[in-house]
Amino acid sequence: MISFMGNSIGQLFSEVGRARINNRLGLSRLYPGILGLILIAGQPVHAMDYSSLYAQLSPSVVTIRTLSRSDMATGRLSGSGVGSGFMIEPDLVMTAAHVVQDARLIRVVFKDGLQLSAQVIASIESTDAALLRLDKAHPNPVTVTMGSSESVTVGEPVFVIGAPYGIGHTLSVGHLSGKLSRSLIAGGAPVKLLQTDSAINPGNSGGPMFNQHGEAIGIVSFILSNSGGFNGIGFATSVETAHDALFNSSGFWAGFEGVLLDDNQAAALNLPAPGILVQRVVNGSVADQSGLKAGTLPARLGEHDMLLGGDVILEINGLVCADPHDFRELSEAARRLRPDQGYQMRVFRRGELLSLTALAKDPQVFMD
Repeated sequence: MISFMGNSIGQLFSEVGRARINNRLGLSRLYPGILGLILIAGQPVHAMDYSSLYAQLSPSVVTIRTLSRSDMATGRLSGSGVGSGFMIEPDLVMTAAHVVQDARLIRVVFKDGLQLSAQVIASIESTDAALLRLDKAHPNPVTVTMGSSESVTVGEPVFVIGAPYGIGHTLSVGHLSGKLSRSLIAGGAPVKLLQTDSAINPGNSGGPMFNQHGEAIGIVSFILSNSGGFNGIGFATSVETAHDALFNSSGFWAGFEGVLLDDNQAAALNLPAPGILVQRVVNGSVADQSGLKAGTLPARLGEHDMLLGGDVILEINGLVCADPHDFRELSEAARRLRPDQGYQMRVFRRGELLSLTALAKDPQVFMD
């Protein structure tokens, strides 16, 4: 039996009817039996109040507005270039890679109205995580506390703060609906994702997913939707995955994204050998300084969408790039390089074999 504040169902309906009449007569009053404590099977259930957590955490969340190459002619910040992010240091903002990957101008908007420019210092499309450095630190920074997605179980409350459709610092509440692993890009390794029924819409990307204690456990990444709006299924990259990708990889690997082409794909594209087809290069990164060129032509190869026209990396420091094992070996070799060492790359570009050189680490684009 379900009862409300000790009242029977009949008494409740009677009270509701009187409340409606009183409301029509201008005698509206709040009936605590409806909005207060609910008794289910004799046990009290309370709706969690997020107002204190919101007041504490919302200043750490930012709205990110970007200007892309196509907008450079007008000099106006595109309305479609809107995302979210959150501060982890007084001058560092974490966000989603797809929010800033192609940006040429980035403006970070804080809850207090302050707007600061920022630069991408690392962007990993395979985990949809990016790191921005503000041109100057916020004078009164509020940073998030990182939590553990491992400690949150399916069914626990979670909440998201972000800028859906550009409306900054919007709160949405839900639950952790599931945990799964899937690749976010063609040829990429599986990424640990957190599923939620918290409302997520365009503009929320890059914002934090918090646990019920106010600790960041994920970076909002994408939704599954036929309409383009939220249909109850949203996903965030776990903070452990994002942090490892951004802080535990070399500046070179953090500076570009690529698709690993196998023998069949390489043959279909008339390439001399399998390799890494470069998709995007982060402006100002070590990869960019080496002269590595990104793809420009959207295409579909088999079941995978990708950008054609970019460099194909065949070797790095003598190691070939032919299968996922090679890719992991290359990454591990990159971690072992000293700051004074560099990468010697053999790339295929427009029918020619070229050699490119990149420094192992650049303090402007690499975070220890």
